Amino acid sequence: MESRPFLLVLQLLFNFIVVSDRLNNVLINVQTVPSNCSAFTTKSIVYSPTHEMIASVREKKPVDAVILEPELLKNAPLEYLRSGIGDTLAKYYEIRRRLTDDQMHSLSLSLARDLIERCRQEMLKVDNPRSLNGLDLQNFIDTIFLAASLVDGFADLDGRSVAAHTFYNAYVKVIGPQRFTHGEIVALGNLFQVTLENDTALIKEIRAYYPRVGLPLSLADLGITQAEQLNSLAEYMAKPDNVRMQSIFPKISAAAIRETLTKLV
Repeated sequence: MESRPFLLVLQLLFNFIVVSDRLNNVLINVQTVPSNCSAFTTKSIVYSPTHEMIASVREKKPVDAVILEPELLKNAPLEYLRSGIGDTLAKYYEIRRRLTDDQMHSLSLSLARDLIERCRQEMLKVDNPRSLNGLDLQNFIDTIFLAASLVDGFADLDGRSVAAHTFYNAYVKVIGPQRFTHGEIVALGNLFQVTLENDTALIKEIRAYYPRVGLPLSLADLGITQAEQLNSLAEYMAKPDNVRMQSIFPKISAAAIRETLTKLV
């Protein structure tokens, strides 16, 4: 299976969710790859024909049912298994900056933080997702689809992504989505965020774990090799109206982002 056709199918899935909500129809998702939490989420990202994000829509009602077949998911193409790991890890690496200790008086936010920590713990256990069986496989699938999707439900605006998904949006705009899955790109975005924060412990953690599952550790791994590409990525990510970045890194400059990107070359 090629990445681009799947991304087109995923775009259609998001749109079906929006249409189903508007028409108040029953919608049952049958997921065939464990690439992210979109099957369960109550929020849909709407993309343009060129795959640029144009809207984030929250539905009035959730999906009515999601059907998962563990063996089918386990045997999906490896890039989609990697995608699920990278995107689920982002729940922790990104959103931990929003779910801070001073907010833990809120039960819903406390539950959300428990979930992002569980997302990290469960994914870091996995070396070879194809070898998972029984409860280990169930926990892997439940973490990708259920735990990750619940974060946004419990945390609302405090469950928004930060730099990793901003990197993804910039990558799709500047480079295009043709070669890599959503979660593979987001995975490098995770490393970008913790590098921007200079969190040495998490940098070390990511650099030790990613090679075990084949996730990218450098811009070159995603086909980014030109200085002009770095400039375009940095300019896009530093836009003043980028609420994801500006809410956590206020007034961050393109120069600061570019400096961080050069550490991932």
